[in-house]
Amino acid sequence: AKYLWEEKKIVPFLKIDKGLATEENGVQVMKPIPDLEEVCGAAFSNGVFGTKMRSNINSANAEGIKAVVSQQFEVGKVIISKGLVPIIEPEVNIDAKDKGECEAILKQEILTNLDTLSESQ
Repeated sequence: AKYLWEEKKIVPFLKIDKGLATEENGVQVMKPIPDLEEVCGAAFSNGVFGTKMRSNINSANAEGIKAVVSQQFEVGKVIISKGLVPIIEPEVNIDAKDKGECEAILKQEILTNLDTLSESQ
């Protein structure tokens, strides 16, 4: 990571998700990340700036989208606590038949979760 930044001027990010779970309620949340705190601590120590992780939204199911956003924010809080910057990436499937409705629900859930963050987050 230090090489990327110091030599190439590329901001180093680490993909932390372990893939996607089976679709449920129109979404795919991330599989569990059992070593999240250790990986983030090591990444920070080695000059990584932030992380990326993704979930997939396939249909406008409010319960499913809420689960995706809640999971992303909970994992993001752990990442922040380790000194890294998380990229929160709940992705709406480009082929979703109700993509506009998915995005509207997603926007509201993101705004709701943003309101729960402390100033240090």
